[in-house]
Amino acid sequence: MNITQAGKLIALWCALWMCSPPSLAEDAIDHLEPPVLRDVMWQVLPDNIRSVYVGPDGRLWWQIDHRREEPEIGKIREIIERQFGNESPVIYGARIALFEPGGRTWFIDHSGKHLIAYDGKRWIERQVTGFNSFCGSCPNHGRYERKGYNLILRREAFFLDSYGVHCFDLDKQTWSYQPMSAYKCMRAYLVPEPDGRGLIACFNGVVNTRANPTECIVELWRLREGNWTPLDVPQEILNSRIAGITPVKNGVWIDEQDRRSEYHRPEDRKKVPPARLWFVAFDAEAGQDDNPPFALGPYKAKDAVLIEYDGSGTTYFAAKQIFREEELLGPGMLIRRVDGQVTALLGERFAGCTHQDYRCGGSGPLAVAGRNALWTPYKMLSSKAALMVSLETGDVMATMPDQNFIWLHSALDDGTVFVSISEPGQAYSTIIVYKPDAPDTRVLLEVRKIEAKRRVFCVASDGALWAAVLDPADPTRGSRQESMILRFNGKAWQPVEAFRGWTDTTRLIPGRNGEILAIGTYRSAFLMDGLLYPENSLETLIALHHKKFASAFFMGSSTGRQGKVVADKAGNIWLSPYLRPRRPLKVLIGDTWLDATASLCKAGSRDGRKIFIATIGDGSMVYVTDITAACRGGTSFYGEVVDGDLIFVPAPACDQGKSIRGRARDHNNTLWVPASIATYEGDGWMTIHGQEVHLITGDFAPKRLTDVGRPILCDKSGNMWLGQQFGKKRDVCDIYTNGKLAHSLVIPSSRHPRTWPISDRPGSVFARTVTGIYHFTADNPAEPAKYTLKKRYDLTDSVEGGGYWTGYSSLGYMVICLDGNNISPFYLIKLPEPEKK
Repeated sequence: MNITQAGKLIALWCALWMCSPPSLAEDAIDHLEPPVLRDVMWQVLPDNIRSVYVGPDGRLWWQIDHRREEPEIGKIREIIERQFGNESPVIYGARIALFEPGGRTWFIDHSGKHLIAYDGKRWIERQVTGFNSFCGSCPNHGRYERKGYNLILRREAFFLDSYGVHCFDLDKQTWSYQPMSAYKCMRAYLVPEPDGRGLIACFNGVVNTRANPTECIVELWRLREGNWTPLDVPQEILNSRIAGITPVKNGVWIDEQDRRSEYHRPEDRKKVPPARLWFVAFDAEAGQDDNPPFALGPYKAKDAVLIEYDGSGTTYFAAKQIFREEELLGPGMLIRRVDGQVTALLGERFAGCTHQDYRCGGSGPLAVAGRNALWTPYKMLSSKAALMVSLETGDVMATMPDQNFIWLHSALDDGTVFVSISEPGQAYSTIIVYKPDAPDTRVLLEVRKIEAKRRVFCVASDGALWAAVLDPADPTRGSRQESMILRFNGKAWQPVEAFRGWTDTTRLIPGRNGEILAIGTYRSAFLMDGLLYPENSLETLIALHHKKFASAFFMGSSTGRQGKVVADKAGNIWLSPYLRPRRPLKVLIGDTWLDATASLCKAGSRDGRKIFIATIGDGSMVYVTDITAACRGGTSFYGEVVDGDLIFVPAPACDQGKSIRGRARDHNNTLWVPASIATYEGDGWMTIHGQEVHLITGDFAPKRLTDVGRPILCDKSGNMWLGQQFGKKRDVCDIYTNGKLAHSLVIPSSRHPRTWPISDRPGSVFARTVTGIYHFTADNPAEPAKYTLKKRYDLTDSVEGGGYWTGYSSLGYMVICLDGNNISPFYLIKLPEPEKK
């Protein structure tokens, strides 16, 4: 059967699969047992641990993941009652909101509608309705969703919700509520006044999220002598985003968030005024004693910036100049506790601080009482890593070994800290226990790093790595600056003599036999057998060396990164617009280039613009897709050259480009096409109901797998790994052999959406996740798909970010390239040598 005979069969097949409903299964709940902590420097906790709290009595409280199964409030109370008296309690379906010194503990359930408290004997409960929810965080714990802390002040407990503050009198056992904002808050803060007798609340609410997500409103309230009163906010910041507040003797400082970093272009940043501190006086007649020069205790500061505050009301300021009386001490940080005690930490490191927002982790600092120290999050002390700093000397006492771990959950008195890469609200917030003084038992893999021009890299068929490196002498460092091409031979990066003087490279594409295609803005070149063939036009270059390209790019490139230049069985060259944005799909047939736009539109395409191509079956036909969901107008086709003309008929849709590029072909040349089962609601909104994969062999009757993950790897044994399944099992991989499920396994800490495993040899797979490199092996030749976890490795250097592309070099390296504006950090991880049998 050829492509022109397939229309009726495809229509019937589409009708059948459209009628098949998706099915979703819920994750199982792990038993509620605390993990065992070992006396080691670096320990990875199980993925089901969502957060860790330290109570006033030193007990650890473990919050278990409940993303897929949300118990009712009665079940939550039952679990808390059972766990409350344990040495290390485990909670499920709720998070801790506040610890009372007397032992009572407050919880917020998964919905945010219930605030409950238990002391071992009796319950207290408070409930909200409608769009309201409890949102406050537990003091001396990472802030949840960037909201402020709940706290206790003078025998009253205060709890934040989306629109106001709840107050519980600990002696009278009575409730009161003060609404403060007409809009659901984006950020809310509660900070005690210096004398401990008053409280300041700041609500930063979003006025209209859909219409204008940047329009805000600021509400400021003061609690004094049991009464809440609103404060006048300066007109200049009524529509600003607030980074924090600091009560002082006669008023409150408001720290405006610096929004210039949200704009990428310098001309846009110049239009946004810089953030500054604003002062609101409690009594205009009393004067503004704390107005500039900014005074804290015996110190005065110039150009002070509020950088953090914690749940006890301690505030942290960075200043370019600090004075004691008239003596200039220099730049540094001032730390003001709620009892009025002020500490100065001097040095440029402390002066360069910036306020923590959500993009920087936003967890806040943690006090380490037993060592009179402070764990500071990422960037708080101008550092790329979290630090533990002495409050006596300002010396760094410990540095987080992995820079990706920035969100501080809680800390013990000995300096042990629980930390993750993001807040607990994220799906991939696996927690690490870092104990600075314990033995370092990590097994490290060497990491090499180079900064390549954005996405200009490849792995050749011989395993050598190629990258275009930016010219450091170019002062503009723009997207089109001069570059040079380097090659890594397993030992060092070296300039490629054939490309010496070659600049402005935008793509490097490897062939199947050691060839390299270099594409630039104004010219392209083909390197084969040590000879370079340059031309000003890519189409001309391919036409002049038609047979060489047909051999080099049959079935895609050497590393499987398909979709750019593809040769079919007949030697026709398909050139994707992916290499030339806004240009049409072109096909070289003999000596003639054909524009495929008209043929694609005739077949049903909206505009004929397709970006991904892959040969299917024996290579006689190609699969062409715009990688857009069918419900949003996306189209995919089978393509074939028939009698010198282009013929296209509809094919199964694909909308997951990361999966299909380079990972979707198995050893039987079957193309695994991932797609979403979704409905389009207009205005850019698409609701995904499930996932499916189509196994395309070229016979127009692809096999369809529903309720499965995306293709993430075809290993060296020929097994196809499906993972990152929507709606469930984000860390589970299903391994298929010959289109049938053969085995399933869990890749720890792999809920991150950019976890891509690689295979270095049959029966061996390495997966890089946020907590290290995991090695899986299938040691039984009779069961080549039955992999088990063999070992976990750490890295000598942090690999920041999830990774734009991950691959394997036969020189023995895992290759990770990150994305960036002008440069792509390029990491080479040396894999361990295979064990000798």
